[in-house]
Amino acid sequence: MASNPHDVKTLSALQARLGYTFSNTEVLKLALTHSSYSATNNVRLEFLGDSVLRLILSDELFHTLPSADPGTLTQQRIDCENNVHLAEVARTLGIDQCMLLGRGARRDGGGHSNSSLAGAMEALVAAVYLDSSLATVRDVVFAHIVPHLPINKHPKTLLQERVMQQLGVLPSYELKSTEDSSRDVKPQVMVQCVVDALELATEGQGATRKEAETAAAIEMLRLVPA
Repeated sequence: MASNPHDVKTLSALQARLGYTFSNTEVLKLALTHSSYSATNNVRLEFLGDSVLRLILSDELFHTLPSADPGTLTQQRIDCENNVHLAEVARTLGIDQCMLLGRGARRDGGGHSNSSLAGAMEALVAAVYLDSSLATVRDVVFAHIVPHLPINKHPKTLLQERVMQQLGVLPSYELKSTEDSSRDVKPQVMVQCVVDALELATEGQGATRKEAETAAAIEMLRLVPA
């Protein structure tokens, strides 16, 4: 007889890896129940978890990238919450071994697809949120989902590390222009970021040179593969 993915030992081990112990293990079990198994499943939790995760990431990006425009922030967040990354986090935590799956999903491996595991990861985020608080679930997100993502580091630092590792050189920044300020308009500084070895140059604008360099670094990160 197959073992039960929701037995006490299995769920205790998952909570130990997660670094959070549930007061209500029923919400944990629900987060780990695939739609193929039961009409009572993790789909609603997945919806909530997606929103909670998006709020946490949006807040972090907003404060970490102060000069980034909304389009850049949105793209950065999308990169953080994509299914491939969330599914990999889920596998690292062993969520794939804790899922209740319908017979067909077990046979076809559908319950262990990137989409299903990413959904389970989002459902788990929601379960922690419902069982505790936004502050607690933020700690879980930063312990498991955020550590290997660009938002952990300032864009200039990340670009410097990436270029140095790949090419053994450093990017350079050159002040291109400063628009005159007036009473009603803040000055705008334009800076160019250059990686000579790749023959690449990007520009960024900001109220200060620091903000402009950050914006230029963000654009360069889009061009230099990780």
